[in-house]
Amino acid sequence: MTPASTAPHRRLDPRRAALAGMLGLIAVLCLLTGATASYWPDSGFLGTFGRMCDSLAPQLLGGGLLLALGLALLGVWQLAMVLAVLALAAGGTLARDYVSLSAPAGDTAAEGLTVIWFNLFAENTTPAAQIADAILSSGADLVVLAEAAPFLPALPRLADRYPYRLGCTDKVCSTLVLSRLPFGPDSAGMIAATRPGRIAAFQLAPDGRAPLTVVAAHLTKPWYYGFYDVDLWHLMDQSRKAAGPLLVMGDFNTAPWSHPMQRIIAATGLRLPHRPVATWPAAAGPLGVPLDHMLVGGGAALTGLAPWGGDLGSNHRGLTTRVVWPTNPETGSFLKDGPVLHSAALPPT
Repeated sequence: MTPASTAPHRRLDPRRAALAGMLGLIAVLCLLTGATASYWPDSGFLGTFGRMCDSLAPQLLGGGLLLALGLALLGVWQLAMVLAVLALAAGGTLARDYVSLSAPAGDTAAEGLTVIWFNLFAENTTPAAQIADAILSSGADLVVLAEAAPFLPALPRLADRYPYRLGCTDKVCSTLVLSRLPFGPDSAGMIAATRPGRIAAFQLAPDGRAPLTVVAAHLTKPWYYGFYDVDLWHLMDQSRKAAGPLLVMGDFNTAPWSHPMQRIIAATGLRLPHRPVATWPAAAGPLGVPLDHMLVGGGAALTGLAPWGGDLGSNHRGLTTRVVWPTNPETGSFLKDGPVLHSAALPPT
């Protein structure tokens, strides 16, 4: 035997070995949870933990990758490489699945409506007048606010710009809809779900064009079983009733790659935006979780989706976009690429 073949393997000192073992265990747990939580059933402790974690899948996988780097710095190269490959493979699968469920970007030259969704946060201390100024300067045609009670003192300032309104007409003020255009005659209005005023459904038809159906919702947290299912049923039911172009937006309290969002997409045929926009917590900026959404169906498309209102005191960033749709849904689409996307029907109830 050569001397090299009989040389002992290099061992870590006990403290470095203990640290490597701890980092390796945490990395495995992060990767396992990030890669599989969206498949955990909605029941018991496992389901509750899964609904809390599946929206954090990219952060968990990214954390596992950073821990793998830490193991490499400690000299545990083989384990570090295995964990890094698993993290990258799971992240790639997540990205691939997202792309497969997303709609192409809309044509920026097409006519459409500028829309804002913003979860205002019920404990927001930003002056309502400041928020009103931001809305007016945005030039939006349609503004939907959740947890809108702090904004009510500024409503008179917006009356000329947004003469049409839904929500916050009684003691309950959750979702507030402000529109420059009148609501269509077939608009459902405010929907009574688990709590009043959290879901609104209406139609807009600018300049005699085919109507755009809009469903706006502030859903409860997905681990509140029973309550969330009721909200979800109303959201999907209103989406099912839309015969043409459809925009569904709101704070769903869950990310696009989560189990609840997969249920929504599978039941309605809605499509995600071309890329996700992180909205919570607002302080995290682009590193946060996309809990607020703009989904489209029936030939509608989004262009220029971006965060909005990150400096207005909420714990969420809002979303703004321009939504475009065919003049006649039967003859064409305003997508840049790809076919018209139609909403699938829900199974009969």
